[in-house]
Amino acid sequence: MTKPSREKLSSPQKWQLTEIKKDLDQLGVRIEKSSDAAQAEAQPKLQALRDQADRLGKQFDEVRNSIEFSRDSVKTGPHQAYAALKDGLLKRTNG
Repeated sequence: MTKPSREKLSSPQKWQLTEIKKDLDQLGVRIEKSSDAAQAEAQPKLQALRDQADRLGKQFDEVRNSIEFSRDSVKTGPHQAYAALKDGLLKRTNG
């Protein structure tokens, strides 16, 4: 598969990751406005989500830059990581 094909295949997930990072930034602002106790509890969880998002971004980059590429690798690796990140964000914003 050619590099443009790899980029096209991973583009929707990359865009969704960008949106999640924006949501994390907004959540960070809300956390900063909360009490000290709430900040102490929420900051490590937010950082964990940001770290997870960074790892996912690196996985997308690896897929995009890989020579040996299979459509299954896009579906299983980054897709599962994205689903876990999105689930974690939803738990933090709704919980």
